[in-house]
Amino acid sequence: MGCAVQFHDSVERRQSWAQRALSGWYIRTSDEHYRCHCVYNKRTKAERISDTVIFKHEYITQPTVTPHDVLIKAITELTTTINGKTDVKELIGRPC
Repeated sequence: MGCAVQFHDSVERRQSWAQRALSGWYIRTSDEHYRCHCVYNKRTKAERISDTVIFKHEYITQPTVTPHDVLIKAITELTTTINGKTDVKELIGRPC
């Protein structure tokens, strides 16, 4: 819900040379139509039902933790522990 989408504008609704895809936000799946989605159209500020939707979140990559990041974090924690700057209560409450 609330994800940015591109949805198809059908031939009946658009001009001959108009854009075939419009921008909007995903609302929900349609209760009344099979395999259709309810989307909010940015341009008209109205709800629209479309059967062809591209979800933009598929192209956003999630950041990953590399082995280098894990090693740097471990070295930093060991250094602060050896120097005596770490709180014991903080270490006990943290999962392994």
